[in-house]
Amino acid sequence: MAAVAAEAGHQTGIVPFENQKEASLVPHMKSLGMSHLNQVVEYLRKGEYQKPQADIKNRRNRNENKTSHAGRFFRDHGTKNAKAGM
Repeated sequence: MAAVAAEAGHQTGIVPFENQKEASLVPHMKSLGMSHLNQVVEYLRKGEYQKPQADIKNRRNRNENKTSHAGRFFRDHGTKNAKAGM
């Protein structure tokens, strides 16, 4: 999408933060990675852009703390009852 926008003459593109590195490879195109719609609105209103560093840390912590359904079952019921629960 960023390449198509660059070919159409656009010089700046707003992309999901997770895709910003890939979009930055497009020549002659400035890509701004944003995590939330409010960041897009803020940029469009004020022209100010800040990388969402805190969002990266929060997202990483949330993913590290996730426990699968099976993992919670083992934790709560032990391995002896695991086969009965599956």
